[in-house]
Amino acid sequence: NKSGIEVAGAVKWIDENYLIIGQAHYYKQEFIPALEIFEYIINKYPKNPTQSLAIMWKARTLIQLGDFTGAEGQLDVVANDKSLTDAQQGEVKATYADLYIHTGNYPNAIKYLEEAIPLTKKKKTRARYMFILAQLYEITGNNKKAADYFGDVISLNPNYDMLFNAKLNRARLSASTATNRNAAKKELERMLTDEKNK
Repeated sequence: NKSGIEVAGAVKWIDENYLIIGQAHYYKQEFIPALEIFEYIINKYPKNPTQSLAIMWKARTLIQLGDFTGAEGQLDVVANDKSLTDAQQGEVKATYADLYIHTGNYPNAIKYLEEAIPLTKKKKTRARYMFILAQLYEITGNNKKAADYFGDVISLNPNYDMLFNAKLNRARLSASTATNRNAAKKELERMLTDEKNK
């Protein structure tokens, strides 16, 4: 009936509003209030798509609080949730990557970021993931892949700071042979001609 539809719609908005409030606390680094709100959503709105998102955000919050085991358990709950969109599944995979970066498990972080990138539609977010992936490849000693990913970041034409750093890092990493060294030198010289790179 009509009143049932209105109530269902109202519940949808209420739980989404709670999620936004929890995210606001998270971004303000108010992790305990954020955690309380995400737990409230999980308990109050079971079998609701917002519940899975709240679980993912709870995991992110637990990572910031240093509870890596708890965070991994929460992510495992939503990892195979078919109700999540591709973009949301990408966020879950990126959260796994963040967890593994915090724990120093770089191979797992690389694996999950590589899975997150094709699921991520926002160009800015994809560029960020690729930049982090390039850094992880460099840390793990794979300079070729690192340089390739910095190149992928450049091709997405990200914001100035990321573009500048990706170009510098790619030039630095790819200068291992005489041919690459000349190409890297030319790229750096091109960067010098741009006034904003001063």
